[in-house]
Amino acid sequence: MAFVVGTDSWATVVEADAYLKYRIGTEEWFALSGESTPGTYSKESMLGTAFRELLNCPTIALVKTSTDDNVKNAQIEMALFLTEHFDELNDRRAAIATGLDSFYLGKRREDLTRSFVGIPEYILGMLTDYSNANIFTEIESPYDI
Repeated sequence: MAFVVGTDSWATVVEADAYLKYRIGTEEWFALSGESTPGTYSKESMLGTAFRELLNCPTIALVKTSTDDNVKNAQIEMALFLTEHFDELNDRRAAIATGLDSFYLGKRREDLTRSFVGIPEYILGMLTDYSNANIFTEIESPYDI
């Protein structure tokens, strides 16, 4: 099955490569193969996973067919983040699922009580126009006279 923009992604692998070409710390990204095969880490699988992570994030409202460059760039940044931290992110989610709420690593304490673990603030910041906090509903008050 082909990787389809508007269904599986907002950005193409070509767009992601172009965006990340002159960015520091992208060695792991460029070491990945382009096309995805089941169960492998690839640029397509990272973009696809980033797409689903952002699409299902409870604090932002995105649609599959968005063509906004901010959405594409956020997806690419999330794909890069996953390239570097996918295993650690899954370990934290598994720990939360077992009821662990914090742990110590040396003198550092990590709090796992946040309800949504996974999307860094700098990526959410790229999507402020899509924040659920920006959606207002006018409610008629029974106290209005």
